[in-house]
Amino acid sequence: MKKINVLMMMMILFSLIVLSACGTNKLDGDYVKTSTNLFGNETKETLKFEKDKVSLVGNENSYSLEGTYTISKNNVEITIRGKSETGRLSKDKKTLIFESSNGLIPSGSTYVKEDK
Repeated sequence: MKKINVLMMMMILFSLIVLSACGTNKLDGDYVKTSTNLFGNETKETLKFEKDKVSLVGNENSYSLEGTYTISKNNVEITIRGKSETGRLSKDKKTLIFESSNGLIPSGSTYVKEDK
């Protein structure tokens, strides 16, 4: 009887681990970068994640570029209009930092998850 209980507990634990890993390769929501322009005005740029799509939206919707993204470990690769950028996602998934640039997102850009 003890062996059956131990076996059942191990199966439940394994199932919980597998289920908790489901969906970890997707982001959902808005990540916002706030900065100040040359005139001293605050600007916002937003990465909007939904399923496997991402949109890069400029200050006050001045532009919107659609693309895709993938996650590998804590790296997020965004591809928009044939250009790819890779950012590092924090463990809590609240911060996305781009350390280099291929011309799409400036190096050093930090996007913070917006609470809704």
